[in-house]
Amino acid sequence: MYLNTETTTSLALYLLIGFGCFYLYWFFSISERINLLYQKKNIGDQWYANRVFHSKLFGALTMGTLPFIALEILNINPWFKMEMGLIIKPDKLPLALYLIIGYSILWIPFAYFQSKSPKHQKHFPQIRTKQWNKIIFMKAISGWVIYLIGYEVLFRSLLLFPFVSVLGPALAIALNTALYSAAHLPKGFGETIGSIIVGLFFGYVAVETEMILPVIIMHWVMSISNLFFSLKHHPEIRL
Repeated sequence: MYLNTETTTSLALYLLIGFGCFYLYWFFSISERINLLYQKKNIGDQWYANRVFHSKLFGALTMGTLPFIALEILNINPWFKMEMGLIIKPDKLPLALYLIIGYSILWIPFAYFQSKSPKHQKHFPQIRTKQWNKIIFMKAISGWVIYLIGYEVLFRSLLLFPFVSVLGPALAIALNTALYSAAHLPKGFGETIGSIIVGLFFGYVAVETEMILPVIIMHWVMSISNLFFSLKHHPEIRL
C-alpha cells in the first residue's frame, strides 16, 4: 500500500468535507433556537413533526448532495468519474437481494421486541407528538426514506469507496465503521456499540455488491420497522 501526496490530500479532503457536511446537519437538527422557532409556529406538540421532517430534508441535502458539489468545485476526483457504489450492478443484484432478505428476517423480530423497552421508548419514535394523524405518519415515513439516501451516500459512498481502492477492503471498512460509530457517540453507549456491528455489516455489503443501494434498503428496513413498532408499543403516543 503506497500513499502519495496527491492521494493522501484527496482522502483527507473526503474526510473533512464529509464530516463537515455531517456536522452541519447535526447542529441544525439539535439547535434549540430553531426548535423555538418551530414551537412558536405550531399549536401544542405538533411542531415536532415539521421540525423532524425538515431536519431530515436538510440532512439529505447536506450529506447526499453538498459533499459532491464541494468536490466538484475543488476538482478532487469528481464523483461521476469514480466507482463510488452509485451505479446499479445487474450481476450483483441476486446477492444483494439475498442479503436484504436475510438481514430483514433477523432485524424485524429484534426491532419488534426492542420497541417494548421503556429505555427505547424514551427516544423513539423520533417525532414526540402525542397524537399522530395520517399526515404526521406520512411525514415520518417519507422523511426516513429521503434522509437515509443522503446518509448512505455520505457514509457508504463518499467515506468508503474511495478508501477501498487505496487501503483495501478490510482497512477501508474498518475506517468507515470507526467514522460511522463516532457519528453515533452523542446517542449514547448502547447505540454506539450497535452502530459498530451494523457499520461493519453495511460496509461489507456495500463492498461485496459494489453498490450502496442494498445498504439504503436495509437501512430503510431498520428505521421504518423501528418506527412502526415504536409507535405500536409506546404507551403515550398514538396514531
